[in-house]
Amino acid sequence: MLHYASFLADLKEIRKQKNMSQEHLALKIRLGRDAYRKMEAGHSPISLERLIDICAVLKVDLRDLLDQHLDTKSAADYEVEIQRLNDGIRDLRMERERLWNLINKLVQLLGPGSNDKLQEILYRRV
Repeated sequence: MLHYASFLADLKEIRKQKNMSQEHLALKIRLGRDAYRKMEAGHSPISLERLIDICAVLKVDLRDLLDQHLDTKSAADYEVEIQRLNDGIRDLRMERERLWNLINKLVQLLGPGSNDKLQEILYRRV
């Protein structure tokens, strides 16, 4: 996941280090100053094409800039997350099975003809 706010802050800092105003950079990428200001402030999205243009003007490698702001997870981190999700799915399936067993017991307790009425009630609420 990209940490957008810190990414934009770094982009702004790089622009300032290059002694370039928002207006000058906006002019170089053929964009209005206000539109650029909104992008740099995070009030409007930056398209990939604009980002490539900005990095070219600032003489910054886009990959290096992005790498600093992307979460990096190891394979082990993903395995832990996958296991957690699988455990949750297993728990939900067990709960679903328990609930259906309870419903079947209720149908048996209510006697003949109750199955139709119960199905009507259950499926009306789903």
